[in-house]
Amino acid sequence: MKLIYKIKLTLLIIHCTVNICNGQSSAINFHHLSPVDGLSDGVVRSIGQDKYGYIWIGTLSGLSRYNGYTVSVFQNIPGDSTSLPYGGAWSILGDLTGNLWIGSNRGLYKFDHATSRFLLVKGSREYHIIRMIEKGNDTMFLATSRGIAMFTPSTQKIILCNDDSDSLSRQLTNMRVNDLCVYNQMLYFTTDSGLVVMDIATRKTKLAPLHPQNEKRLNRITIDHNGNLWTSFGVNNALLLKTDLSFSKIEVFNDFYYSIQRAEGSTINWLYTDTRNRVWITSSFTGLVQYDENNHRFIRDLDFCRACCSYCVPHLHVSRGAQSRPLFHFRHARSGLFHFDHGVGTFLA
Repeated sequence: MKLIYKIKLTLLIIHCTVNICNGQSSAINFHHLSPVDGLSDGVVRSIGQDKYGYIWIGTLSGLSRYNGYTVSVFQNIPGDSTSLPYGGAWSILGDLTGNLWIGSNRGLYKFDHATSRFLLVKGSREYHIIRMIEKGNDTMFLATSRGIAMFTPSTQKIILCNDDSDSLSRQLTNMRVNDLCVYNQMLYFTTDSGLVVMDIATRKTKLAPLHPQNEKRLNRITIDHNGNLWTSFGVNNALLLKTDLSFSKIEVFNDFYYSIQRAEGSTINWLYTDTRNRVWITSSFTGLVQYDENNHRFIRDLDFCRACCSYCVPHLHVSRGAQSRPLFHFRHARSGLFHFDHGVGTFLA
């Protein structure tokens, strides 16, 4: 049974002056988890949740497990092959059967809850795992530096999803993957050469006809419940594109672009579609923003901005608590982690 902790509603966003509408003020409570609370350090790289409801936070120097009250830290121990791998956790996934997987720059690891050991999946050490998603009860797709890989938890077999039907397909399936998502039976993943679409059943791939403003490199991606694909691109990844899956209706938004002085801080870091079909965008310039489909505008909350004006929002993770309610975890690049349950006002972990 999942542990339930009443952690106050949490979110972070920065104050900015771009063409994004302010929403109505709302009663928001915040909880900030930082190294002062026991986090291994404040540079949060990844977030996940295990079958017990614990929140796992990957940082530069280690892996922290948060139970709602206290933090336990796991770090690499030289000479101990079952300790956290050197380089930490780049991605974390608690699967539907209760396993906790840690993706690192030195392979895929399974966490043994009984012994607190990290067990390397055989044959995975050569993979730098950037992100993981689950498709069904016994299939995971991994975004790696070598391309898309498929992993079967029951057999612990990991293979590259190579498409050797032609030279272009071979090239597309053997390059670094920036992000990925699944919609119906298709896998969509972004690369430095564009958007690649893979039929999961046949593993046949094609390059989507999507090169906005002559840009090839695409970064973050999500697909909403209406079949609209969202992806970020451009200088410093500060532009946002929306298209249908036939790639015939394309909109480009520059609401997140900032170039008054330097554009280095203008980056769309994460895209997510929640169970209510709301698209969320996190940006190091605008913070957290929700897209209002009915009125075709981006919305930020005044209270969010006032409370979090000194923070940026690099990344977003969504887990599930009791009754399968979506739980949002926003991570700040330098000062730790915030939590937010948009619908109810309490956080269940």
